[in-house]
Amino acid sequence: MGHADLIEDQNGDWWAVFLGVRLVESKYTVLGRETFLAPVKWNEDGWPMIDNNEDIVGLEMKVPRVPGSSPKPASSGRYDFDNDVLPLSLAFLRNPAEASWSLDERPGWLSLRGQPEGLNDIGQVAFIGRRQQHTSAEWSTFLEFNPSADGEEAGLCARLDERAHYEVGLVQKDGHRVIAAQLTIDGITRIEAEVPTIAEQIYLKIQADLTEYTLSFSLNGQDWNKLSTAASYPLSPQAVKGNGFTGVLIGLYATGHGKVAEVPAYFDWFDYRS
Repeated sequence: MGHADLIEDQNGDWWAVFLGVRLVESKYTVLGRETFLAPVKWNEDGWPMIDNNEDIVGLEMKVPRVPGSSPKPASSGRYDFDNDVLPLSLAFLRNPAEASWSLDERPGWLSLRGQPEGLNDIGQVAFIGRRQQHTSAEWSTFLEFNPSADGEEAGLCARLDERAHYEVGLVQKDGHRVIAAQLTIDGITRIEAEVPTIAEQIYLKIQADLTEYTLSFSLNGQDWNKLSTAASYPLSPQAVKGNGFTGVLIGLYATGHGKVAEVPAYFDWFDYRS
């Protein structure tokens, strides 16, 4: 716990707001630093007592509150890309390149045009995602993509930074289209699985539990094929030199690997379930 601020709410109750982490096996977290809220009581000498002054704050704290005053935040839902603006819960990776994304090119779909930079590069990567907020969750999307040149790629990614990310998607390679699962750990990328395909439409899924990510695809949205399972730890800030602060982003991406892609990738929706 650090950098706590003390605030008083409209009911006269006091709280401490601070940064903290939820560790797996007291060792690591893929969620990064999060904002915590703990109840505060003042003792008779005027000193604040955070969460009853029980040494450290707990992940669960019992606090009396007005019924209905604190609705549970939404933890599941679907982005249908039907509006003309992106939801505030979605984030770009740095400032996006001009014309690298669109909600107007194909109404009801998110269009991503791959840029020269890929997921291993520091640059304007075509990527839109949201923070991973739960250790156990799944994310899925429906992708339509007809790559026309080698190196063009689009799919679904779990990303910590340029040196640590897992992705599953459609890739044009040696003149042929494949469904591929790729893992980048400590800056080294390896292909875990490749499945030849002629499909232009594909469902993609990333599932997470406490210790692993699973990368899967489906051609009909019902029958899923697992391509790879990989440990969560390499995507944690604790695995990075310098021990970073932010956690994993799960998102949609496209790349031309060295050039702007000739065709865009279209995503019909992006789903998050926890």
